[in-house]
Amino acid sequence: MKQTLLVVMCLCVFMSTVFAVTGHIKKSCCLTYPSKIPPIERLKKYEIQEDDGRCSIKAVIFITVQNRRFCADPDNACVKQLMKNIKARSAQRQKKSKAKRT
Repeated sequence: MKQTLLVVMCLCVFMSTVFAVTGHIKKSCCLTYPSKIPPIERLKKYEIQEDDGRCSIKAVIFITVQNRRFCADPDNACVKQLMKNIKARSAQRQKKSKAKRT
């Protein structure tokens, strides 16, 4: 009984150390850039993936209204324009929601 408890405690200490060292663990990383990106109407937001050691390439991850994820090249001019449009649309929605509250 004492031996089992000791093993469980050691395992807990080990796991807490692993999570403390790695920090936040991402679900997955983009490995390549696909050729197609959904139209802006289907995109709700985007995230930036850095090549910080956890992931091997920089990427923009577009997230659709169906919560599907699409990787894109952050240096691509079309991708940059999509990011600007999504940011502007998001800011516009925030203004409208603030106006409704007041």
